[in-house]
Formats: sequence, structure tokens, C-alpha cells
Amino acid sequence: MKYDYYAIQHMREVENLPWLEIARRVGAPLDNGASTLRGNYYKWRKQKSHGVEGFDFDLLSDDTILKSGFSEHRITSLDQLFDFFEIPYRWIDGKHGERIPVSDDYDVVSFRVNSWEQHSVKKGITTLYQVRATLQPKAVLDSIAAIDAMFDEFTKLHETCGPDTSVLPRPILRSADRPQMMEMFLVDPHLGMLAWAPEVGLNYDIEIGIRDYKDAFVELLGWSQMYNVEEILVHIGHDLFHVDAPGFDARGGTRGGATTKGTMQDLDTRLARMFVKVEKLIIECIEECAARFPKVTVQMVPGNHDRHTVFKLGRVISAWFRNIPHVEVRNSPSVRTYYGYGSNVFMFTHGEEFYRNRDNMATIFATECPPELWVRGKVREIHVGHNHINKQKVWDGRFTEEVWEGRAIRVRSLPGLTPEDSWHFESGYKHQRRGTVMFWDRSGGMAGYHEVTL
Repeated sequence: MKYDYYAIQHMREVENLPWLEIARRVGAPLDNGASTLRGNYYKWRKQKSHGVEGFDFDLLSDDTILKSGFSEHRITSLDQLFDFFEIPYRWIDGKHGERIPVSDDYDVVSFRVNSWEQHSVKKGITTLYQVRATLQPKAVLDSIAAIDAMFDEFTKLHETCGPDTSVLPRPILRSADRPQMMEMFLVDPHLGMLAWAPEVGLNYDIEIGIRDYKDAFVELLGWSQMYNVEEILVHIGHDLFHVDAPGFDARGGTRGGATTKGTMQDLDTRLARMFVKVEKLIIECIEECAARFPKVTVQMVPGNHDRHTVFKLGRVISAWFRNIPHVEVRNSPSVRTYYGYGSNVFMFTHGEEFYRNRDNMATIFATECPPELWVRGKVREIHVGHNHINKQKVWDGRFTEEVWEGRAIRVRSLPGLTPEDSWHFESGYKHQRRGTVMFWDRSGGMAGYHEVTL
């Protein structure tokens, strides 16, 4: 392997680097590369008898370096450094009239220029320069603002349109002997997630996810024929979308997607395409409910993957069904909401706190629940998703399949639709893919519980 001994001489005699570090930078073998490199260097130095030649060279090897190599001219300023790394910049006037180069893509965290005199037999005294700058990508607020503006345009567009109300007749309740509410709980579909069968055992993308969601929705909807349903409550959210914002690579460019807190995810499509496809899916499902039931309540519940996107979807759905009087869209940026049906009172939340803060959930319920709801609750339950598995808990610390205590608060962690992605598969997390529908008597209590398995 050929090495640039002028660069090695600079690292050894100017930067005072140890031979192990020099060997690492130039890519010498790990076993005896340092000693071999040192011997060859001193042979070269003895033969050449040169001083350190002027050069500009970048030998860093981590993935944040944009470019490495020699420049044709000495680099002595920040704008020349920008030119070498092909970073676009513009000039602005400083406080004292000086001209300052500024990049629209990167912030300059630190910048340093120093010089020294070096003597060589061939060139005599030469002035050498060292120019260093630490850059970081600009904040992504502009990108997020652009996405927010796109969703605002979606909402404005849908305010001028909506379903044909002539094809959505309001159904008549078949019997008032035992009226019931149907609660549709299709959660954690993670639409937009990408999974590959050879890696995790099952293929999954947005098209497969939408198909599975529709199949589960139709099958669960069929159970309504066995009950006297006067209202259907449909949960929308609970990680309906796999991501909430674009992901960003080391250069600040968009790549893939990330959760609300910025965790990168395997995504199979563009964010705008994901939103449009999911929007169409949910509108079709709600229209089907509106044609079947006297009252439709759409409960938006933000998840840890899609907190902001679910709220924006709720705004779109509200605009779409604004002229349908028996469709109510309950959309709130809060992570917890409360709802009452007859003598049943519910707290809805995605469920990140199910394990971390589970013992406080009953206290939170009692503290936050509107008094007019709390006092009428003969049955009080907290319904969560997030965990992708089915759990029930009575508020005396026991997990149980059957709960009969009248004064207990029950917490249900209901199963999800998503398959395993690479992270869950590698971590060994397993669960059955299921959707749930529950029926509640207006007088209080559950009248039926059914699941669909994908």
C-alpha cells in the first residue's frame, strides 16, 4: 500500500500524533501496521531529507466527513474551506463591516485558523496554515413547518367537500329494550412500517397494512348484528401511522421517518403518500359506520409514534363529516380523554404509562375525569393500546381474566394489529395480531367481547 509520507510527516511532527493513531488514519494493517509504517517513514525521510511540504489533506474516517483529498491551492479561510467541501454559502456583512461567509445548510459551531513557519532544504522558509471548522446541520424547523403547511392545505381542501349525504341515511334503532354501544378497538396498525419476510418472518408495508385493517374492520363490524347498537365508538390513532416526522441523515437531508420523539423507523413510503392513503382508509370506514348506526363517535387517540399526525388527521376528518349530524369527531391534542356512555365511564390513552406509571392511572382517572362523568359511572375502565398484547388489571394489583368486583377500576391493554418489525423481532418480542370489539349496556357493564385474529 502506498502512503502519503508528507501527510504522515505533518501528523507526526506538527500534530504530535502517536504512531498507532497515524496508522489508523492512513488505513495501515492493525497487526503490525504501526511499526512497519514507522520504519518506512524514517527510510523515506532519510532518502528525501525534506522539510514538511505545504498541503491541505483530510484523513478523518468517520461518516460525518463529506470529502477527503488534496486541494490545488492552500486553504487559509472559511470560505475556501466551504469551497473545498462543496458547501454552498453566501456573504453577509458583519458588525464591523467585515464580510462573513454563511451556509444555509450548516451552522458553524467552531472555527480556527493558525499558521506557522516551516523550513525545508528545497523551498526554504514556507508559511503553513491549518484551518478547522466544526459544522452541524441547520435545525429542521423549516422542514417541519413545510409539512405542517401541507396538512393545513389538506384541511382547507376538505372543508369545501365531503360525502354525499343522500347516500348516508340515518339508520333507525331496531329495539330500545337493551340499547348498547359498540366500541371498535383497532389499534397499533403502524401503517407505513416496512418488514421483510426473510428477516422477520412476515412481509408488511402500507398496502398490506391497509388491507389487513379493512379485513379486520369488516369482520368486527359484522358482530353488530347480534346487538341493539344505538352508538358506535371508533378508536382512531394509537400508532395508526408508523412515523410522525421525516428522519434526517448526517448531512441534514431527509431520509425515512421518525417517531414523535425522533426515533428512526423502517418506512416503506413517503410521508405525504402515507397520510393520503391512511386518510382515505379511515374516511371509508367511518362512512360505512355512518350508514349503519344512529350515532357514530370517532375518538382520536395520539400514540407515541404519531402524536401530531393523528391530531392533524382528526382535523381533516372533522372537516369531512361536518355536515353529518350523527357523526361526532372527538379530537384533542391531550394524551388522555374521557367519555361516558350511560353508566359507563372510560379513560382513553395510548398506554406508554401502562408499565412505568400504572399504579398512578387510577388516581389520574379520578383527578382528571370531569365530575359529571365520574359521578354517573357505575362501571369505570381505562382502555389502552401500545403494548400490542392483551392484559386486564383490577385495581387491587392483580392481573386477571375475569373481573367481578363492582367498585374495581379495570385497565385493559388491548392487542394490536401490527406485525414485528426488525427491532421487535431481534429483541424477541412476540404477540398475536388481533383487533377487538366490545359492546356496552347503557345501564352499565359489558355485554359482549369479540376479537379477530390476523
